[in-house]
Amino acid sequence: MEKYIVSNRQNYTFNFCFSNFAFNPERMKKNHLYILVLLGAFGLLLAAEYITPKPLNWTRSYSQDDKIPFGNYLAFNRLEDIFPNQTIINYQQTLYEYSQNDTLIGENFIFINNRFIADKLETEALMKQVFEEGSNVWIAAETFSGTLADTFQINTFNRSFMPDPLNRDSLELYFTNKKLQSKAVYRYSQATVSSHFELYKTLNYEVLSRNSYDSAVLVRIPHGKGAFYFHACPLAFTNYHFLSQNHADYISTAWSYLPVRPVVWDEYQKVGRAGARTPLRYILTVEPLKIAFWLSIIGLLIYTFFHAKRTQRPIPIIRPPQNDSLDFVKTLGQLYYQRQDHKNLADKKIQYFYEYLRNQYYINETPLSNEWKTKLLAKTNSQNEEIQNLVDLLARIQRSEQIDEATLQNLVQMMKKITP
Repeated sequence: MEKYIVSNRQNYTFNFCFSNFAFNPERMKKNHLYILVLLGAFGLLLAAEYITPKPLNWTRSYSQDDKIPFGNYLAFNRLEDIFPNQTIINYQQTLYEYSQNDTLIGENFIFINNRFIADKLETEALMKQVFEEGSNVWIAAETFSGTLADTFQINTFNRSFMPDPLNRDSLELYFTNKKLQSKAVYRYSQATVSSHFELYKTLNYEVLSRNSYDSAVLVRIPHGKGAFYFHACPLAFTNYHFLSQNHADYISTAWSYLPVRPVVWDEYQKVGRAGARTPLRYILTVEPLKIAFWLSIIGLLIYTFFHAKRTQRPIPIIRPPQNDSLDFVKTLGQLYYQRQDHKNLADKKIQYFYEYLRNQYYINETPLSNEWKTKLLAKTNSQNEEIQNLVDLLARIQRSEQIDEATLQNLVQMMKKITP
């Protein structure tokens, strides 16, 4: 019956859907109108998005591929002019992994990022390259942390949160070399070059560039055959400043302290390993594509959830079996009682009474015998007179062909009194 109901329900659903989607010219015209309106609205949205000026991306990426204001596209492509006839290597591995290549020695390592972090293994590999192979490491960052920073006691301080007594909105950077001081002044916005080094006198360092506060922004620390160069203002080397005033000349002069050798340009600390450059990574880095990607994923999950919920097979309701024995007995008793068939009903009560005594009191003797009466008297704690009256009544009912209602009720009361 349940399968039949489910089958009819499925047929009804199919017929309903078929009747709804059957060819209807009037409905098709309305659908075409709705589709045209939606397409027109979508086209207007695309046109507005195309015409609207794109907001400028001020993210500090420092990446060689980014042409945004704070990318390093121009600085990276200028390396061939500053280091002519030298190999420019773009690497996206850890310093430790790169140092395992024994054929590459004596290079110039250039790091530009908001923050420079080098652990113990990377620091040991980098210092070995500088001390034994004569490499030069040039690092520009606003903050330094890790083993390398602790080794050279590199600590920066940012003045952007400090009040300027002269209310200056710009800072000047200049080189300490007297031959270079005759050049034009390099003026920057104070917000972009506000970091400087806090140096300790115990260090063997040389200050190459300072700012208007006479604070060091570029220092050189010799180490074995090579040297480390630390710059506190990485934004001074981005596209924005490369195209501003004479800042390109400052970048070229700062890098001119490095010898003309192959250059290793770091991208690992900015974007990770080279293997991570996948189409999905590109999609997640472009904001409109990223929003479209996540909306598609959410829409697909919603569609899958509701579609699966609608098309799954109906599960039949299986109710637990009910015990109708008691209802059957009550109905049968009512039937005998209404037909005034007291003798038949009494016989069935007597048979049930004997069966109950066998199962509950283990009285298996012949009913109404002396042994039967003795065991019944012993196990039910009844009076001898009550047992005798019950035996007499049972014998009289079994001999009779008909009994009245009073006799039946008397039998029931006596049975209940002996076996409550």
